[in-house]
Amino acid sequence: MRIVSRSRSAVAALCAAVTVAVLAVASPATAAPVSPAAQVTISNGIWVINTVGPDGVLQYGFDRVVDVAGWSFDDRGRVHMWDFRNNGNFDNQRWNFINLGQGLYQIKNKNSSKCLDKSMDNGNVDGALVYQFSCAANHPSNQVWYLDNLGLNGYLRIRSWADNRCLDIRGKVDADDATVQVYGCNSTGWNQAWAPKYWSAS
Repeated sequence: MRIVSRSRSAVAALCAAVTVAVLAVASPATAAPVSPAAQVTISNGIWVINTVGPDGVLQYGFDRVVDVAGWSFDDRGRVHMWDFRNNGNFDNQRWNFINLGQGLYQIKNKNSSKCLDKSMDNGNVDGALVYQFSCAANHPSNQVWYLDNLGLNGYLRIRSWADNRCLDIRGKVDADDATVQVYGCNSTGWNQAWAPKYWSAS
């Protein structure tokens, strides 16, 4: 009887293992939670959001940065890429990262005090625009972001809490006025690799 009992236990354990394996394969990648170990914590304060550029080599002061077009104070003000500036009024290129806890950040433009916002006009889709919008007190998911460690030279992905899509330079365009959007995350595209640089206290 003991042998039979052990055999049944072994079969039950094997079935459970197979069930777990099948569920893991069947589950969509977007539904899988991201390990906290893969997320990055940075200091509250003003940062510059640099792209690493198509050569994959970060050059602070030369690579383009996330910028609010025309120093806009408007809701839906365009967010795009532009050459880094360090003279005149450059506050539209500076972003206040506010740690909300649990690996989540609000990212607020220093010039307008509006939040980096993923458009919900068409729901959670690839290609949704990212613009600035008045920050909501309840921290809606489309105004909240994760910072994921890419494991390469300290580069990060900036991932929307709303749908797990990543901040992305549309079409890998390496030029001023390139559109910023969200798109399905990957670990290889330079257009989703960011290198925030600390600028000052908020």
